[in-house]
Amino acid sequence: MDIYRSVYGEKHYQIGLAECNLGGVYVERRQYARAELLFHDALQIYSQTLPADHQNVGICRVRLGDALAAERRYTEAETESLGGYQILSSKSSGPQKWLQMARQDLASEYEALHRPEQAAKFRPAAAKPCHPLISQKFDAISQLRYTVYAGWSSLVARRAHNPKVVSSNLTPATIF
Repeated sequence: MDIYRSVYGEKHYQIGLAECNLGGVYVERRQYARAELLFHDALQIYSQTLPADHQNVGICRVRLGDALAAERRYTEAETESLGGYQILSSKSSGPQKWLQMARQDLASEYEALHRPEQAAKFRPAAAKPCHPLISQKFDAISQLRYTVYAGWSSLVARRAHNPKVVSSNLTPATIF
């Protein structure tokens, strides 16, 4: 963070972005209190450097809601997740990944708050794939990864690419 501050100064949206990303790392490590502080700091910087409806603000609020929900602070999580969802859904080209995550979080939070009628509003939307073309691309990429992985795990591939193992097959096992 010190490097970002020395390059950009104290009040720059890039510092908020770095803090939000670092908060995401803490969420993955299940250090929710530290993540929450970073998300709040990022939102504070965003409030001084970005418009209130900027997609980075929405993403940060969704991530903050996720950290609060992990701590079972569902009322606060609902406020942040809903705020982030509203910002992201107002964008014509909002990031689909974050919209879908916000929908799933809101459905879970409403279930935890014993409000199934509101959870139902977000459940069907959470089940929809983001965009057909994007889904097809991800399917093709995952299939490609599987094929390459399967090829490298085969005995022929290991022998062909390991010079220490004597083999009669000297051709590569994977052809792109």
